[in-house]
Amino acid sequence: MSECCWKCFLIAFFAMPALASPRLALDSPSVDFGEVAANAALVREVRIGNAGDAPLRVSRVKACCGAKASLAETEIPAGTSSVLRVEFNPGANPGPF
Repeated sequence: MSECCWKCFLIAFFAMPALASPRLALDSPSVDFGEVAANAALVREVRIGNAGDAPLRVSRVKACCGAKASLAETEIPAGTSSVLRVEFNPGANPGPF
């Protein structure tokens, strides 16, 4: 390939706009339920946003310590957000944490 072709390729390559991509934005990376009575069921909601410029696709939500988590939408368009609902019921999980 001639030197001229390489220069044209490099100019065309660097002139291309960056590829669109999603960017996860969280209100908080964790959910703190504080002190919880053994028979209390608690629910917290966390806003999950997409600060990128392409749809954010969530394939799985995983909770720990006996909590349950569900996301209102599995695809979050760019510039919008969804709600992650986290439920914790210590009575449903006997034993130490």
